[in-house]
Amino acid sequence: MINPEVNILHGKLFNRGTVSVWFLADTRGNCQAADYLLSLDGAAQDKARALLDRVAPRGTYRNEQKFRNLGDGIWEFKSGQARLLCFQMHGGYVITHAVDKPKSRALLREKRKALRLRDQFRESGEVLE
Repeated sequence: MINPEVNILHGKLFNRGTVSVWFLADTRGNCQAADYLLSLDGAAQDKARALLDRVAPRGTYRNEQKFRNLGDGIWEFKSGQARLLCFQMHGGYVITHAVDKPKSRALLREKRKALRLRDQFRESGEVLE
């Protein structure tokens, strides 16, 4: 299972490898995606972590059933019913938020949310370390 003290640094960093995977947190330090992952049962958490761990050393994941481009620079990690939407920045991935597997119409709404969060993050001027 995911240990938040070890794997989430300031609510943003999930793991390190060749490529980093960050989680966005709001200005109060709340991190919806991390909270979502922590709410999953142990097996689902382990599957999601394994998926992210496979991306970190290589920088990409070629299995479209587990990681796919939604367009407009938004990507989706898929682990069971969990979906983690993200964008690429500085050679890594920034997870904007996580949801249960949405229907196709809802997926468009989630993509728009990821785009909005990405734009807000870029406008904030925050630096990824």
